[in-house]
Amino acid sequence: MARSVEEIIAAALQLRPVDVTDDAEMTSLEGWDSLGHVNLMLELELEFGITIDEAAVLSLTSVRAIRAFVAARISEDQGT
Repeated sequence: MARSVEEIIAAALQLRPVDVTDDAEMTSLEGWDSLGHVNLMLELELEFGITIDEAAVLSLTSVRAIRAFVAARISEDQGT
């Protein structure tokens, strides 16, 4: 079973899961710096079997945006 988006974010950024809320953004979490962001994008690609292009990498700076993006990509890949 795949890990949740929140679990991946918490693990990649070395955060407590309780800190990974819908309102959390790159600018509001101490561990979410540029290197952490790249690591997070790689973890999401590996976990969900998706590709995140450069434009998306630059725009995925909140938990809410990441969750929506992953859900949309999975839906696209399943043809639904």
